[in-house]
Amino acid sequence: VADSQGGIGHILALEIDNALLRRGLSARSVAVLTHAEVDPADPAFRSLTKPIGSTMTAEVARLRMSEAGWTVVETSDGVYRRVVASPHPTAIIEAHQIRSLAGTDAVVIAGGGGGIPVVRDDDGWHSVDAVIDKDRASALLAARVGLDTLVLVTGVDQVYVHFGTDRQRALTEIDAAEARSYLEAGEFPAGSMGP
Repeated sequence: VADSQGGIGHILALEIDNALLRRGLSARSVAVLTHAEVDPADPAFRSLTKPIGSTMTAEVARLRMSEAGWTVVETSDGVYRRVVASPHPTAIIEAHQIRSLAGTDAVVIAGGGGGIPVVRDDDGWHSVDAVIDKDRASALLAARVGLDTLVLVTGVDQVYVHFGTDRQRALTEIDAAEARSYLEAGEFPAGSMGP
């Protein structure tokens, strides 16, 4: 997450700055490496569900499990991927600094990839192998910074039930109770729409 957050933040910052320059504006973008604190006792650490990294063959998967201690699952026939925890973020470490930047003429880029997951103990913060749900981290950051509007951009055109089947149906408008009932029925699995 740290690697992609830095790389994508760099690309976004350059393009935003170029757009601001073309418009004759003095504002500039600031990409903030953002850490999301998680609870080491979060149940997600006992149930690894979030696929990460490239696909592997069964042979490579066995090797990674034995040599690196990875948890690997078969995501489709003959295709394996590493899975890690997807714990809930409890805090965004840089929220105060991001709030300060947002009060200037800066365009703030923060929380990429859901934040770099860290846990805290008596010695400070430490990185953990996990992936934070991006929407949940964005909502937490927006609340901590005091933003009035949160826009979530997605790569899908609609939320569906019975996704990928002949009974697939788009949900155009639902309330929280209906969303919970679909979640409880298994329509939004962990590691995908579930969080």
